[in-house]
Amino acid sequence: MEHKHAKKRDGGGLYIAICCCILVIALIGYANNVAERNKEEEQFLAEQAGESTVAPEIVQNNEPEPIPVLTPEPEVAEITHEETEIPTPDTAAVAKNEVAEETTEFLAPVGGKILSEFSDKQVYYEAIEEWRTHNGVDLQAEVGDSVAACADGKVSRVFMGSLGYSIRIDHENGLSTVYSNLDENPTVALGDSVKKGDVIGHIGQSALADMCDEPHLHFEVMESGEYKNPSDYLN
Repeated sequence: MEHKHAKKRDGGGLYIAICCCILVIALIGYANNVAERNKEEEQFLAEQAGESTVAPEIVQNNEPEPIPVLTPEPEVAEITHEETEIPTPDTAAVAKNEVAEETTEFLAPVGGKILSEFSDKQVYYEAIEEWRTHNGVDLQAEVGDSVAACADGKVSRVFMGSLGYSIRIDHENGLSTVYSNLDENPTVALGDSVKKGDVIGHIGQSALADMCDEPHLHFEVMESGEYKNPSDYLN
């Protein structure tokens, strides 16, 4: 009896084990079926989504793009340093002007005061009973006083005229000076070069037109052949 009951118990356990295996196999199959369905649904949804998405149509425009018209900008003249810069005086020209200015400041040929002024109007000369212009100045002096060259130059004339024995000296810049009413013995000759202050002669009484006047030197200045007022040149 005990052997039969034991055999029944062994047979019941076997059935239970088989049932469990079948249940496990069923569960596995179910799980696989569910996974397959989920995969198919995902694929279906992806396809649906692909069909609903419409790619935008690209329309090609074969017309050529317009070429932009470039308007040239107005040229602006560049102001250089040279245009705005103030020109400086030429050094050589300045030096030349300084030299010219220096030559016009004459040394007084004698030390006396002015007795008769320069005049471009007619003046009556009693000694010769004539009207004439007084083209120089009369400088007070004594007979025998030395007469000096008022500037560097060259003796261009030694002559006798209505104003007595006279000497003409040519200087730079078109200037000339004439010394009259000298004695008959000049200390220079035609063509001699003289320096400022050199003695060229002595005061005399050789001027016929001024015989009634006291002893003096008649002194004239000419610039480019025109008589000038010597008072403007004497230092």
